[in-house]
Amino acid sequence: MSDKAKSNIPGRITAPAEMLEAAVAELLRRIPDTWQAYRPDDLSETQAQALFLLTAAGMVERRERGRTRLVNHPVAIEFTFTATGEYGAVEALEKVGAAMWADWRGAYDEWRQGGAGGVSPFQTERLEPSEWRLTDQGVMAKQDLASGRQDVVFDFVLKRGFFDGRPRLLPDGRTCQREPVRGRGELLCMEKVRVDAAVTGTVNVGNWSEGADAFAAAFAGLFALTRPPAVLPGEAAPSGRKGKGRGNLRSWTQEDLDKAILEYKAARAATYADLREGLRKNSPVARKAAREVYGRNAIARALGVKSPSMVSKSPAWLAIAEDLGLELRRGRSRGTRHTTRPGKIGYEMALERKSATPAPGADNAPADEALESAERQETIRRINRLARSGRTAKEKADNQRAADELLRKLQCEECTDEQARRVVAMILNGNE
Repeated sequence: MSDKAKSNIPGRITAPAEMLEAAVAELLRRIPDTWQAYRPDDLSETQAQALFLLTAAGMVERRERGRTRLVNHPVAIEFTFTATGEYGAVEALEKVGAAMWADWRGAYDEWRQGGAGGVSPFQTERLEPSEWRLTDQGVMAKQDLASGRQDVVFDFVLKRGFFDGRPRLLPDGRTCQREPVRGRGELLCMEKVRVDAAVTGTVNVGNWSEGADAFAAAFAGLFALTRPPAVLPGEAAPSGRKGKGRGNLRSWTQEDLDKAILEYKAARAATYADLREGLRKNSPVARKAAREVYGRNAIARALGVKSPSMVSKSPAWLAIAEDLGLELRRGRSRGTRHTTRPGKIGYEMALERKSATPAPGADNAPADEALESAERQETIRRINRLARSGRTAKEKADNQRAADELLRKLQCEECTDEQARRVVAMILNGNE
């Protein structure tokens, strides 16, 4: 298969790229830029997958209506929301989950403790009518189709080529990256309704798997966030105020702290699984919960660690941070008060940045190897900076050992450039 045909689109997308391209083009020409009703059941499987991708790319906004209930529970909820982008539906449905929290929390907790094997307890169905319209980005993509720039549209929607998610070094020295288009979601209305709890049906019955997945991700993230973490014997109670209320501080050896962090995680094994599931489904609530329960400062407060930098250097915590995608200080660069610009770009900005990059085969087009070499050189530069850093003799020695280990892993391909840079940032920020 050629590089052009490869794609990193979600696993639920099974149609061949050629069929998806045709469906994407057909839908962009067919969907208006004002609200219009459509029938999801009239779409072919390939068209349904193309619509999912166009929505995730921020080119189509959908207005959907649905009904969700918890298995064997007498209260259901009907709702209407609009969404575009990869997180829009979850953002809107988190408000639905919050409204049902008092009704469903006990039953949901019982289901989680019952060993259901990962099967969702939610039954979700789509209600009529469904509506769609093009966003401003979708109108632009439609115009590009008409002007013969269909390859750019297809590559952006299918996340391939220039838009495959890998960092790209631009001629002006900037780096751009096609990351998920977050989008937006808005809950328009909702209403609780009574249903017959005796009619149990089959778990996860429904005609709207996409909506069921989004609601399950929203509710799981909400559950993980609102369920207070247990305080282990010997821990300091977590404080919601930074820099205050940090009583019972103690000095730790690194070995004892590593063990305590592993015990901290083990005591929260049930909610940890919820967090991972919510993060896998891109739940913003789950990301917030991960930071508040497993972030470096949260663990330092909970365990009463005098020096939070010890948590930053703990292999146990670094493994948690890598697993949950935690980042310190939200991308803040050491030594500056400014934050780094996010790498997320929508279609309009993507076109601008791609146009600044030489076309493949052009005289001034850098080879992929050159880009990879530039990335590696930047990674090594940051690792060398780590090796030279440290305020005390012990801190310098620890940083040197960490730098040596990162270089070894890079050479053995045991970690990526991105992972190595993340570890460097965590350690350097922890030393501040």
